[in-house]
Amino acid sequence: MKNNIKSFIYILIFASLLISSKLLSEEIKFEANSIELIDKDERILAKKNVKIFNKKETIYADEMDYNKLKQIIKAKGNIIVENKYDKIKIFSDQIDYDKKSEIIIFNQNVSVELKNKFYFNTDKAIYNKLNEEIVINSPSNFSDNFGNEIKSKNLTFLVDKKLLKINSV
Repeated sequence: MKNNIKSFIYILIFASLLISSKLLSEEIKFEANSIELIDKDERILAKKNVKIFNKKETIYADEMDYNKLKQIIKAKGNIIVENKYDKIKIFSDQIDYDKKSEIIIFNQNVSVELKNKFYFNTDKAIYNKLNEEIVINSPSNFSDNFGNEIKSKNLTFLVDKKLLKINSV
């Protein structure tokens, strides 16, 4: 019985080490001309030529405010989110990026470019990276390389299926 308890404790310790190493590996990677640490390194302010990156995407911005405890990035100024793998570029004036849920909310002057073929303009868009979809629930203008133009109130682009769903045309 004691051996079973010891084995269980060892398994718990090993599992907690695996989980903590996974959490540590998910730290964001970024570069900037100016970096300031605030509140005992719990917040990071970065300015000028900010570049936030991982294997799949790169986010460019003028300024970034990263709350390490909440894992929330707020960035503003000349935002470009570039996903080279799926050939997606999203431009905006401001984003809120929740690293825990992997959701990026784009606000103000949002332009979405898909595969260099399709273009959207709107005031707000949501990029759910886990579900691999871009959702626009506000009036938007859609155009393509063939000169087609559509105005809609709701649309969803399923990144993995490369499928565009447009409602309220």
